[in-house]
Amino acid sequence: MQARRAFAALLLATFGCGPRATTTTGGAPTTGDAATAGPTAEGAALERLGALASEFVVGAMTFAPSQATAQGYHRGRDSDDLPLDLDTLLDDLTVEGVTRRVGVLADFERRLADGVAPAALDLEGRADLQLLRDAAALERWTWEEVAPQLHDPTLWVERLGKALTFPLLLPYDPPAERARDVLARLERVAEYVARARATLQDAAPVWVEVALAANDGNRGLVRELLPRFLADECGGDPDLLAALEVAAPDVLAALDELDAFLRDELPRADPDAWRLGTDRYAWKLALAFHGATTPEELLADAETELAAKRAAMLQVALPLLAELGIAGPADPVAPTPGEEQALLAAVLEAIGTDRVARDGLLGAVRQALAETDAVLTGGTLLTHVAHDNLSLGPTPVFMRGLYGVGGLVPPPPFEPQLGAWLWITPIPEDWDEARVEQKLREYNREKLRLLAWHESVPGYFTHSDYASRVAPTWRRLLRSVYGDQATVEGWSTYAEELMLEATPHGRDPRMVLTYAKEELRGLANVLLDVGLHTRSMTDDEALALMTERTFQERAEAEGKLRRAKLSSTQLCTYYLGASAWRELRAEAERAAGAAFDLRAFHDRALGEGAVPLPLLREIVLGGS
Repeated sequence: MQARRAFAALLLATFGCGPRATTTTGGAPTTGDAATAGPTAEGAALERLGALASEFVVGAMTFAPSQATAQGYHRGRDSDDLPLDLDTLLDDLTVEGVTRRVGVLADFERRLADGVAPAALDLEGRADLQLLRDAAALERWTWEEVAPQLHDPTLWVERLGKALTFPLLLPYDPPAERARDVLARLERVAEYVARARATLQDAAPVWVEVALAANDGNRGLVRELLPRFLADECGGDPDLLAALEVAAPDVLAALDELDAFLRDELPRADPDAWRLGTDRYAWKLALAFHGATTPEELLADAETELAAKRAAMLQVALPLLAELGIAGPADPVAPTPGEEQALLAAVLEAIGTDRVARDGLLGAVRQALAETDAVLTGGTLLTHVAHDNLSLGPTPVFMRGLYGVGGLVPPPPFEPQLGAWLWITPIPEDWDEARVEQKLREYNREKLRLLAWHESVPGYFTHSDYASRVAPTWRRLLRSVYGDQATVEGWSTYAEELMLEATPHGRDPRMVLTYAKEELRGLANVLLDVGLHTRSMTDDEALALMTERTFQERAEAEGKLRRAKLSSTQLCTYYLGASAWRELRAEAERAAGAAFDLRAFHDRALGEGAVPLPLLREIVLGGS
């Protein structure tokens, strides 16, 4: 076995116990690394905060082994201080398991409130404290109030898929060792399915539909992906192949049993049961975005900006009409609402004709990434842009329900050296030509370039690269695992603007309109998310918002509608975060005047990782 396994004895702080020195494999936190201990109240408070942060992050990994593997954390100890080989375990989502977790969280929140006073911390420490408080409160509230373990089968199916897939993706051990981890988890699948059947009480139809599709991905993993891994990565090891041959029939039978339960036995909740409702949505938004805004503020801002953005797009589009062979409005100065809608739709459709082949999505993103390297060489925008540890490939089947187009899986926080994955989701083989046409028109060449910027360099991947340098270790892990997603997604959206500023693409009206359409989509995300969860927005209203007011293709809109029913608040991160980044930069420019250094500003802000947006402003601007 790897040396990592040989030295995996851990002394972890467990919930409910006092702080202890802790060490883990894969870059886990240690209290000695938390802060420079000193006689000051600030030093003592920060040391205590570091110990509690380490405890919280490690405790979360121990509770959810599928998440632990994905985050690069492999060995832990249970509440009786017995060793746990987390890579061989599945999550305990039973009533008893979740009840224990909720008790741990409640106790942790009490100890955090009693043990760390915000007034004793500097701005950095207060940012960490807010992340920790809100993360614990949000998780406990989710298990208690939303209770996905009782009502959302996608939770069960996707946690299983993650548990079986990430050992194959992450090179934390030699391939044969990781294959044995998966085989050990396969032995637990039948029990896991039995627990799912005993725990789930009902589900909204949309959750059942998505869970069945994801479970088919899990079935494909056992039938196809794992055998291929054993053949290609493990050299066709006969012992491993024999073990899989023994295990596979029972696993597949259990997955079939889960399918039958979901289709025929699990009671259907109200079709609208996925809606959070006004009060619960407001509560979640406050915790997820650390009090940065309210649903009412988001809605009002998004509505105002959507109208302004459409008007600005029209001014860019009008000079293109003759070139594109599109008839102009009767009065170009004051077109009617109907003319505005028709003109913008026609121009965007014409731009969408420059598209790749059906199987060309991945190649186009790869080409855009190479072009970006050439632009960023020299570091005028920021310092760190290398992506040697970024792998580009197709999205695993079990994740395609959530990654309808693609996305970045950042480096595991506990083992950032293992690298990141940029997944691009292939167009399904069973799609008819009309649906394929819509997809390729939506994700034309210009949009794929924006996608590459957003998800990789200088967007999401670059943010994670900076975040991996945060010190001390406990702070890096806290901000990576529980960081403010609006900070991350906002940067990724703002990074697209940076590339438009730095390249000739920003002077091409076609690209300007493509990016403006993306901004419309970010605004629609807010209206969609808040409207669906708090305003009883119907499917027809949601689809009209996306296909008419923000010009999204029907297939894209249908996928986004399904995504909005599977999640909440996440769709607001793009607009909320990008707006905050723009405002922060503008404030920094005003403060520095002629001495403003764009690269220094980006390096400073990115160097904080995913801290809450309100506190990022205070940190970067020095509390002004």
